[in-house]
Amino acid sequence: MALFLHAQSASFHHAVLKVEGQTVSAIEAAKEINHLKDNLAQKQINQFLPFTVRNLIEKLKDNGTNIDEDFVKNTATEFYKTSREYLEQWTCFLTKEMNIFHWADLRKVPAWEDIQKALDVLIQKGYIHCNKDTEVFDEFTLISRYVTSQKITEWDNSKVSTETRWVEVFKHFRTHNLQHENFCILIEYILCLPGTNAPVERVFSLMNKLWTSEKITYRFQF
Repeated sequence: MALFLHAQSASFHHAVLKVEGQTVSAIEAAKEINHLKDNLAQKQINQFLPFTVRNLIEKLKDNGTNIDEDFVKNTATEFYKTSREYLEQWTCFLTKEMNIFHWADLRKVPAWEDIQKALDVLIQKGYIHCNKDTEVFDEFTLISRYVTSQKITEWDNSKVSTETRWVEVFKHFRTHNLQHENFCILIEYILCLPGTNAPVERVFSLMNKLWTSEKITYRFQF
């Protein structure tokens, strides 16, 4: 069992490193979590056993040990199922809304249908006025001329981050005096959603350090 868990920990560790990054947005965190859930689902369907586990089973068989392979596979399958269900329950609030905002990572050419869903959310929350939807569509049309498949391929090859892609887009709009105010609000909202509580933890850590340094200078007077 230890060999099996050790092999699986690599997948979880890899996902955690990506999710806990310094500048990871909620859409990127949700995408990584979805990748992990899909990976677990495929392992469950295929009753995946790591090489180290299969190799150990063969060695034990060669030594005359009676091994119930079906039990081992069923146990592994149950592990994948339970892990995936836990992730579903733990992240449902995040991944559900982020499915609406996924286009903002600019890994594909944005479609108006997806943007309209995100726009509806911000209108409902009061960040954009309902009468501004025509302006947003006009801005989308302008953005579509810049964010092409060729541009995305160029970004991908250079491994440009999501936020840097949008900085480039808005710099282009500002330079050419093109309307983009509403899209700025839309993207600011999406990219400011934290993927983890790491920023909050950093604030508390800084507060604790500040309090500790101040505390040691206090003196009691009688």
